[in-house]
Amino acid sequence: MTRFIRAAAVATVTAVGTAPALAEDAGAPRPLDSASKEEILDYARSLERRLTDIERRLAERDEREEESGTLARAIDTLPRAKESALASAAALMTLSGRVEFGYSFNFRHGGAVRGRRGDTLDYNQLRGPDADENGFSFTELELVADRPLDAVGSTGFRAAADYGVVARQADPDPNFDGGGGANAFDMREASISWRAPFTPTDHVDVTVGKYRTPIGFETFGGYGLNWLVTRNPIAVFGTPTTHTGLRLTAPLSETASTSLHVVNGWEEVRDSTDGKNVIWGVTLGKYDWLDSTVNFHVSYGSVEGAPQGDKRSLACATWTGLLATDLEFALDAVVGRQPDRSWHGAAAYLRTRVGAKTTLAGRLGWYADEALGTDGARIVDLTAALAHEIADDLTIALEYRHDFSRSAGTYLDSDGDPSRHQDTLSAAVVFRF
Repeated sequence: MTRFIRAAAVATVTAVGTAPALAEDAGAPRPLDSASKEEILDYARSLERRLTDIERRLAERDEREEESGTLARAIDTLPRAKESALASAAALMTLSGRVEFGYSFNFRHGGAVRGRRGDTLDYNQLRGPDADENGFSFTELELVADRPLDAVGSTGFRAAADYGVVARQADPDPNFDGGGGANAFDMREASISWRAPFTPTDHVDVTVGKYRTPIGFETFGGYGLNWLVTRNPIAVFGTPTTHTGLRLTAPLSETASTSLHVVNGWEEVRDSTDGKNVIWGVTLGKYDWLDSTVNFHVSYGSVEGAPQGDKRSLACATWTGLLATDLEFALDAVVGRQPDRSWHGAAAYLRTRVGAKTTLAGRLGWYADEALGTDGARIVDLTAALAHEIADDLTIALEYRHDFSRSAGTYLDSDGDPSRHQDTLSAAVVFRF
């Protein structure tokens, strides 16, 4: 390329230098009569020097590009570090959580109970996380890391860490970390899963670890997981909270699936008996009729903390769906039996949207349990809650609840004496992220 430029330049200068003589022979006027032959030759020599400098720079550039290309090819041949398992998992998992604070006020506030500290701690009788009255409550902080299963052969995990009043009551295993009330931290869930190929049902999901119970409509916790602020007795006393063990889940059709669990005792991370609990469940839906889903579970196995050989049986059914576009319903029923105790209960729920960001929910429940109160408890609760979304991630809820017991001595009046009635006003503030 540069040799061609050099030849073209010399030819051009030579032509310019000889052009006057040719023009003069033809009788035409001289176009370069102001430049001498020496000046033209000097100009040609300067062009040649410039061309020489250009050639040198082009050669240096070509040499640099060759060195750069050699280095790039050498880098490409180096073995690349594999992405760590943690980085791969982080790319596929989701992180979420919520923070909830509450307040509970008992309309019969003021009665001191002998043997208890003051008149607020655990004053609300037969309640879950809202047992304290006339005070603010750190209900729950939950952080969740989740990698759900997708294709056959995929793996996943779920971890949920809780701190707060809910965690104190949901972690009652005395053989693991002190028992109920001893620790405000609870590793509510920690499980790993594999979607194994299984020809009869396409696949079966295998999960081992600690996970929330599938039994019952309400989940033990605050408003962030439920329709109402407070939990009914079925969720507090009649059904388990978590299981530790093995779970198998398989689809039966597009609208049906089944599950089988082999687990320790209720809420037991360390099993205190040599027997296990077996849970079988089936889920039907969603169906077009009422956009409804039905869940049915039965459980049989050893009773935690009881003598070897004591067995507990339980059956629970839930039905959820839509009565209208903005009107949801749910029905929940449970019956259980173990030595020296039997219980049963049912609850009906409605929830409707009364504005773009406002919902109204209600519950009517019945629960009977021979192990509660002085001579057993037979309880009716009537509850209504109004919730409003201040922002997409911030919700406030206000709830009124009336409890009535057919058994004397179940609740407390304003003097701290036994009563059949209990009325409370509860509030919750929930932030989700």
